[in-house]
Amino acid sequence: MQIVAFAADLAPSTPVYSPPPAVVPVAAAWQNGFELRVGGFAHAIGSAEKNTGDVSVGLVLPSLFADQQSWWAMLVPRPYVGAMINIPHRSDSFRGGALWRFPIWGAWFAEGFFGGAYDDGSINGDARHNALGSHVLFNAGGSLGYHIDQHWSILATFDHLSNGKIAFGTGFSRNVGLNDWGLQVSYAF
Repeated sequence: MQIVAFAADLAPSTPVYSPPPAVVPVAAAWQNGFELRVGGFAHAIGSAEKNTGDVSVGLVLPSLFADQQSWWAMLVPRPYVGAMINIPHRSDSFRGGALWRFPIWGAWFAEGFFGGAYDDGSINGDARHNALGSHVLFNAGGSLGYHIDQHWSILATFDHLSNGKIAFGTGFSRNVGLNDWGLQVSYAF
């Protein structure tokens, strides 16, 4: 005698709940990778070197100390290095320092940066050159940015170079400084 069983003959089993697999968020490249930035700036607005332009190139490195998933990661700076090349070469600069990024809302963010720079411009100035007072300068500024996707961002940036005479009392006789405004595009690796 042969016994034949069909699927309908099997007793129903009690469903066992199993939670869905945990989804581990993938960090966007700009959160913990290198960023290459290029941009164009209006150079030295309101000074002797006005009406010229700069081309900028920079590299933002990953944070050296913070776990990028912690709430306090935005307080730990990221190192940056870069150059601002003036098209008629009145004042070119090479710079580096620390950069902080703060989320605002959605894909919008703000940045602040502070560091040092070497500028090949004029120390005493003339009709076509700002009186920088020193070739070694402070570099400070900020950006308002938007993350287009995981890799690309665009930033509106204010960049200031100065020898710090007014803010830090460095004692230089001249301190016209340079104020640049521009747009940058960033690609995060």
